[in-house]
Amino acid sequence: MITADDCKRARAEGRAAQIGALNPYAGQSLALATLWSAGYDDMLLARWYSTDTAQRYLANRENTDGS
Repeated sequence: MITADDCKRARAEGRAAQIGALNPYAGQSLALATLWSAGYDDMLLARWYSTDTAQRYLANRENTDGS
């Protein structure tokens, strides 16, 4: 049986993974593999949003009224 702690750990492991890491839960548990993947996606987004290019894009987007 999967516990809440297992779920939290899988998501945290995904967030802490390196780019290109393989899902350690693939083929073992669909639920944990999905949570790991969600954490991995969070990590990728956080890395993208922290780049200079993303920051310039977001600043420009915020300063544009759309007209």
